[in-house]
Amino acid sequence: MPKETAGGVKRVAVYIEYVLLDNIVIDYLLLKYTFKLVGGKSGFRRLFFCAFLGAAFAAAMPLVPMPLWASVPVKALFSAALVWAAGSYATKKSYFLSFAVFNLYTFLLGGSVTGIFNLFALPLDREYSVGLIVLAAYVSIRLMHKGVAVLYRRKNVYAYVSDCEITLNGTTVRAKGFLDTGNNLYDSKTDSPVVICSRSVAFRLSDNFRNKLGGRKMKIVTAAGESEITVFKIDRLKIYNGDKANIYDNVLLGVAGAAFRDGGYDLIIHSEMIGGLGC
Repeated sequence: MPKETAGGVKRVAVYIEYVLLDNIVIDYLLLKYTFKLVGGKSGFRRLFFCAFLGAAFAAAMPLVPMPLWASVPVKALFSAALVWAAGSYATKKSYFLSFAVFNLYTFLLGGSVTGIFNLFALPLDREYSVGLIVLAAYVSIRLMHKGVAVLYRRKNVYAYVSDCEITLNGTTVRAKGFLDTGNNLYDSKTDSPVVICSRSVAFRLSDNFRNKLGGRKMKIVTAAGESEITVFKIDRLKIYNGDKANIYDNVLLGVAGAAFRDGGYDLIIHSEMIGGLGC
């Protein structure tokens, strides 16, 4: 065999090895961040083995002559089997959710990596391109995961958010309330439940702080330690369950010291009030 031919074969073999390694890393990242999002159970060895199987399947598919109408279901079935083998599932719902997220990440990743290479006019047929693909895939998956995680978390939060109305001294403010089973805060002096509100709610209730709220300081204990919040009594709190309004009197509002994490609500409803909402 001529030296040129031998050298070309060797370069092709090295390139194939790089591509296999590339696919293993990318499949591992896709599986890892899938389970990270949905909270599934898996481990490094299991994920790595399934990533290896995925890379081997991707390398073997072009070698098998198959029309498009047949290759699509074959790839879908293999993807379903791969996700099934990669983790342990308590319910069928958790498996199908993992399968959906894995395919969503796969679809988004293909477009984002192609977009990055086109944007910077990078070649895809060079040996060093394999490393660039892995880097681009890692960055893309991290960014995609953060975006999808925010949407996923907010979807779960919004399932426990209700429309509310707070009335004080003739002023009524509409707000979104999060039904939190973990809020068991009571005022020790009046034994009244305390609903936590954002600063914007207090701002609107007091007409931009032109009217006094009549508040006082109250000590609370949280996971971060002991702190103080300002509490004040309101005339009425309405929490809507559809068209039905659950009305509560003798309620205290406590002004949160920091903004709520998810930003989709203004009140953290006391756990005592959740029972009347059918939750």
